[in-house]
Amino acid sequence: MTGTTERGGAARPPARRPEAWHISGPVAVLLSMPLGASVTSLLLGGLVTLLNLGGRGSFWWAFGGFLGTVFTFVLVIMARQAGLGRVWTGLLTGGALAAALGTAAQGDSAARVWAAAPDRPADAAAVGSWQDGKVVVRARPDAVTGYRVTDGTVVWEWTPPGRDTVCAMSRNTSGGTGVLGHAPGDAPCATAAALDLTTGEIRWSARVTAPGGAGGAVADLVAVSGGVAVLPERGGWRAVGLADGRERWRAATEPGCVPLLAGTGHRDEGTVAAVADCGPEEPPVLRLLAAADGSAGVRAELPAAGRPRHTAVLATDPLTVWVHEKGVRGTRAVVRYDDTGRPAVTVPVNMPGHEIRVMPGEGGTVRTVFAARPVRTALVTGDTLIASGARPDDRRWVEKGNKNGGYRIHEGRLVAYSLTDGRHLWTRELDRRVEGVAVDGDDIWVLSGDRLARVGPAAGTLATDLYLHHLAPLRVADLWVAGDRYTVVTEDGTGSRAPVGVLAPVDPPW
Repeated sequence: MTGTTERGGAARPPARRPEAWHISGPVAVLLSMPLGASVTSLLLGGLVTLLNLGGRGSFWWAFGGFLGTVFTFVLVIMARQAGLGRVWTGLLTGGALAAALGTAAQGDSAARVWAAAPDRPADAAAVGSWQDGKVVVRARPDAVTGYRVTDGTVVWEWTPPGRDTVCAMSRNTSGGTGVLGHAPGDAPCATAAALDLTTGEIRWSARVTAPGGAGGAVADLVAVSGGVAVLPERGGWRAVGLADGRERWRAATEPGCVPLLAGTGHRDEGTVAAVADCGPEEPPVLRLLAAADGSAGVRAELPAAGRPRHTAVLATDPLTVWVHEKGVRGTRAVVRYDDTGRPAVTVPVNMPGHEIRVMPGEGGTVRTVFAARPVRTALVTGDTLIASGARPDDRRWVEKGNKNGGYRIHEGRLVAYSLTDGRHLWTRELDRRVEGVAVDGDDIWVLSGDRLARVGPAAGTLATDLYLHHLAPLRVADLWVAGDRYTVVTEDGTGSRAPVGVLAPVDPPW
């Protein structure tokens, strides 16, 4: 007998269990998709974060995936009522969408090819670097080391004789040879030596005279151009063959003047710009000398009273010089000279929208990174000056919104000016400040935070934008670019950042 009989004989129907919430197949797919997307984001974000293969948002991609996994798990439990087939369809669909979005979001990146071991001793900061062909060279005061670009093997190491330290480096190299200077301790730089960058052997040595008897490392003391090395002496400059050290020519300073510096642009144009110091109240004299025979071309006077605090030859064709004079009323400008020695274009560094920075620094100060061959954040290509542009509000504090406070960021940009008429041509905004620029053929490369970008010189178009990850120096560094290999050399190689490292572009692993 089924059912129950209530008092009085009436039958009562059996109790019915409440029906579960019915979920159709399409709804199950939709409920499962968030979990598939979250799990995929967690796995891919974690992978690229651990391997440093992805963009700056990889960690947050992984963290968001973790949270999504936790909060959408219950949806999949509910969706199982419609069958596991529907659940798998949703999981795979969500995963595919997340993978596609993640790939697009990561952007291009560069991975480490190799990195040199940290410096020892800890106080041996580098004074300069070169890259010539297959060898990258990092010079410390006590040792100069050559690394093979392809794999980082140390191919040679040269140590200055006795207790000498490296005190000068030519800005350019030629034919696999660079010229450096050395002297005991902080004594004035007294000896120049041609270093074979293939073998690490000295080809020849010669005496030099440092300007004003200055001790320690000196920038632009020696120059290399057109197969000769131009060296300062007491009454002017002497050129010797880069290969054999034999004298080629001499060029005297004007009466009452002494050599101050000899410079070239980033390209070997067969000329050297020699600047002489002519006294505390007299303008320094600039002369353009032919590397082949020492014949004098352009003669000009720099817009300064006495020796400027900073002077740099940015190019010899067109002849372009940066002058940073002492005092708040002193000249601070990039000047291009015509063939008669008159200033054709003057670009003040203090412009209405930004300050042009030829060397790193903050505010009105200039910071020298690598004492013998300083890093520059400006260069001349054709008739265009391309430089770092700084603003007072570039450095700001970003609040995290929690008890850990925040962090400081330094924004930046590249700016370009015509050396034909001084016009501002373009500005390229960057997420971080400019920490190095380099040229490879007609391409301009800029190091900015953890990114390396290729910028078109004509309009500032961003052609390539790579994340550096492992070797992002996050400080001013020397940058060398040759094809698809990017070399980063740091002044301080004792911390977590490698003293020398090479990167190459990579594709995402999925």
